[in-house]
Amino acid sequence: MLLRQPVVAGRFYEENPEDLKKELKNFLSYKGEKKSALGIMVPHAGYIYSGAVAGAVYSAVKLPDTFIILCPNHTGLGYPISLMSAGTWRTPLGDVKINGDIAGEILVRAEALNAKLIIDDYKAHMHEHAIEVQLPFLQVLKKEFTFVPIAFAEYDIAALKKTAECIADAIKGKQVMLISSTDLTHYESA
Repeated sequence: MLLRQPVVAGRFYEENPEDLKKELKNFLSYKGEKKSALGIMVPHAGYIYSGAVAGAVYSAVKLPDTFIILCPNHTGLGYPISLMSAGTWRTPLGDVKINGDIAGEILVRAEALNAKLIIDDYKAHMHEHAIEVQLPFLQVLKKEFTFVPIAFAEYDIAALKKTAECIADAIKGKQVMLISSTDLTHYESA
């Protein structure tokens, strides 16, 4: 079974598990009533920059047991729309399993639309930080959960719409939250 090791622990967030838990608890500040959401958008920079915003979002929503986490592909490695369908991702807080059933359903639907739309490809995820930094937030808030990681280097609107259809069909009737891990921009003022 494939085990994806953390690549930004100690740089984007604390590497020591106890220090990481303390760091995260400071960001998970929202104490109001949690809201239901089909999807959320959270930043993925180092926690010193993005932790407060991500923590406010995560602590304000009801979290299911399954997530599809979408992110840009910063490295250029792998296929333009790359999904990992099996394996485990490790963080300093432990291991998180990929939901192979939902990942497989997405791939089957993609194959039916276009054989080259979404590919099961580990390479795009090897050094990508945008999904990795989301997992510790979820690990502090949920004892157990699964997820499907999808990285995008493709920005053709037709391909993105087809991908959205594949995801929507695969999760219809299931309790799944979409998480969009984003920079939004590095160039505009607040």
